[in-house]
Amino acid sequence: MVCTLKSSSVYEQLATILTYPRAGYGEHCRNCASALVETNPLAAKEMEHFLEKVKSLSLHGFQELFTRTFDLNPSCVLELGWHLFGETYERGSFMVKMRKMLAVLGIEESGELADHFSHALLALHRLTPTHSADFWRVNVQPALKKMMDAMEGKENPYKHVIAAIHAFLQARHGEVTHE
Repeated sequence: MVCTLKSSSVYEQLATILTYPRAGYGEHCRNCASALVETNPLAAKEMEHFLEKVKSLSLHGFQELFTRTFDLNPSCVLELGWHLFGETYERGSFMVKMRKMLAVLGIEESGELADHFSHALLALHRLTPTHSADFWRVNVQPALKKMMDAMEGKENPYKHVIAAIHAFLQARHGEVTHE
């Protein structure tokens, strides 16, 4: 289930952007945008849009925007299970599976729940191509799509981060079509 051949930098950088902002967050976002230029121009363009809209934010400003976007808005929470199952028994079962997968992949759980997007991005990086494609198709892409739909038409700068992540992952794992 583990694949060690992929370069981790972009996956790890995107995962860090989806964690609560700490010192150096803005610089980290700029570095991520630069890394995306080399791997995915569409994702890089979305990150540039994000950077343009947040260029005057302080760390406190990033923290406030992050909290408003992801913690206080149920349609954009960063837990995959919420988007896939809501508050049902199935979400609990999914969280158990995520926790086991993280352990197998050697991904240390942060202060976030096991189904947090930052963990999912790291898992996508470490899974074998087949397992990664399945995890993307069944879990990550549907949750990202719901978040993108919720942010459509809004002026929230983080919609560009979500779009960048979607573009990056879609290029790596393919478009998922839903019937």
